[in-house]
Amino acid sequence: MKKNNQNSIIYNHKTIRSYDQTEETRFIWMYGCMKSHFSKIIFLTITFVFLSACEKGPAIPEDQFIKVYVDLLILHDTTSVKTSVFDSLKTSVFKNYGVSAKEYDATINYYNSNPKKWEAFFDKAIAYAEKLKSETKK
Repeated sequence: MKKNNQNSIIYNHKTIRSYDQTEETRFIWMYGCMKSHFSKIIFLTITFVFLSACEKGPAIPEDQFIKVYVDLLILHDTTSVKTSVFDSLKTSVFKNYGVSAKEYDATINYYNSNPKKWEAFFDKAIAYAEKLKSETKK
């Protein structure tokens, strides 16, 4: 009986040891997966921060945008037409300068992101409008 009892204990010990190894293997595997996922998350976070920190320029170059913006202001101030007619006139201004309404809106959003950009832009736009005014008086 002792032998059976010892064999049983040995058998149970091997079972426990086998169970421990399986748990250890699972832990190592889970740790490796978590480490892999964690490193991917860190990489994606760093990439996102880097890309968001890179400032995109305006969709329309500033000198061209000044002309479009001033022309639209003049158009708005000098016409008193319905919205649908104004929209078609606005589209003709965009077409004249080779820009789309989407690019115009994106450029407006670019300048809205920083009021100091608007200040510099308005200074240049006023200078351009004054230049146009002086040219039409001649």
